[in-house]
Amino acid sequence: MTISPDGKQIVMCIYNSQRSSSSLFILDANDKKTPFKALIDDGKSCYPTW
Repeated sequence: MTISPDGKQIVMCIYNSQRSSSSLFILDANDKKTPFKALIDDGKSCYPTW
């Protein structure tokens, strides 16, 4: 997990045990409609950086 330089977004790795894969998701504090969404859903990404 990593926090954006402005502190308003968090990128995290989520592991899916049913698919045995991981993907990156973003949590955006400014997005009231869809604050949590897939950033990279390739099943193997798990090292977020800004």
